Amino acid sequence: MPASTSQDGLVLLWSGGKDAALALDVLHSQSPRRIGALLTTVVEDTDRVTMHGTPLRLIEQQADALDLPLHVMRVPPLPPNDVYEARLEA
Repeated sequence: MPASTSQDGLVLLWSGGKDAALALDVLHSQSPRRIGALLTTVVEDTDRVTMHGTPLRLIEQQADALDLPLHVMRVPPLPPNDVYEARLEA
C-alpha cells in the first residue's frame, strides 16, 4: 500500500519481495497517480530490510532497475511501534 503521497506521486513501502512488486504493478496499471518513490526500512546495525533481511544494496539495485528514487528509513533492531511510527512520520 502507498505510504503517503509526495509532490512527485505516491510513495510505496518497499520490502523488495514479490508482494511489493505485485503492489507496484497493480498501482502502475490501475492508479491514475504515478509512483514517485520507494520507501524501505532497514535495521541500523545491519543495513538489511526489516521484513526479509535482504541486504540494502540489493534493494538499491531494484530501485535503480525500476528507475525510482529510494528513501531509506533506518530503525533499531526490533523497534517498538512508537519508534517505528515516529521515524516514519519524520
